Amino acid sequence: MNKKIIVLFLIIFFTAISSGLCATRGVKLTPGEVDDYSFVTQDLVINNFIISEEDAYLTDEMSVIRISFAAKNKGNKTSHFTVMVSGYGPWVDSYPNDKESEFLWASDLSPVMSILSAHSNEILQKRIYVPKCTLKRTNLIILKINGDFIE
Repeated sequence: MNKKIIVLFLIIFFTAISSGLCATRGVKLTPGEVDDYSFVTQDLVINNFIISEEDAYLTDEMSVIRISFAAKNKGNKTSHFTVMVSGYGPWVDSYPNDKESEFLWASDLSPVMSILSAHSNEILQKRIYVPKCTLKRTNLIILKINGDFIE
């Protein structure tokens, strides 16, 4: 009986400790502010965001949004994180008259298996296919970073 109580206590204790290690930070930016945004913690730096749109190679009806950024782990431990990016703006039928923002596109970027080794850096890139001029219609970009970083 005492062993069961101790085991239960340890499970609850370690669950409480480990849940405190995960953090989330979100920020709302205009497309012009994305390039200057830097996410900096004690060990992790994510910056040099670039979001651009170009014609798709395989179809004339779509374009490609390219998202990239640099990530640097200055710490002595492996860092785990993912970056979620979403764009909002007027819906296609009402552009440019509608001032309300609708969800237009989204993507996530993370290192392989969401792991960035200690004392390392990486450039992360993603391409997503969208209707033409989607980035031009985007007036709000939300970045959300989830990971085991310490702020």
